[in-house]
Amino acid sequence: MILRIRQSLIVISVLILIIMMIHPVSAKDDSKKQYMITKVTGVYQMTVEQSNKMEVKVIQFNQDHPKDTNEPASDVKVSAVFQKDQQAKPFSLQQTDDGLYQGDVTLPESGEWKMVVMTTMDGETVATHNETITVENASNSMMWFIGLGVGIVLLVILLLIFRRRKPQES
Repeated sequence: MILRIRQSLIVISVLILIIMMIHPVSAKDDSKKQYMITKVTGVYQMTVEQSNKMEVKVIQFNQDHPKDTNEPASDVKVSAVFQKDQQAKPFSLQQTDDGLYQGDVTLPESGEWKMVVMTTMDGETVATHNETITVENASNSMMWFIGLGVGIVLLVILLLIFRRRKPQES
């Protein structure tokens, strides 16, 4: 009886080994890359119809060890779409350095635009960044400088007027 149980266990063990060889259990892929957009610059003080240099920084890391494997992503495509009302303005960014992508962005209207930055690899989106930005009219952004200039001129005029007046002696 004990001999039969041993033989059955051996047969079951052999069958399990054969099944595992036919259908190997795949271990988790430690080299699977993840991507992250870590920095977007050049779009936070935009003016209507003026070209702005947009820059995006993308890193890649191993999903199991994100702190140990941060490195610039150089095998991706980066684009941005700016949306307002029924308008959508797409822009492509070109790689300028490891992990750095740049492009010129010009928007036709003032107001709030929804910005979506997408990082793709082999046609699949691997990272996105969403944000709302404000685009100003050229005259609105210049009004502050004009107001400052007028204020300085008035201050100089007041100083000249009060310097010329001398207190009268009694």
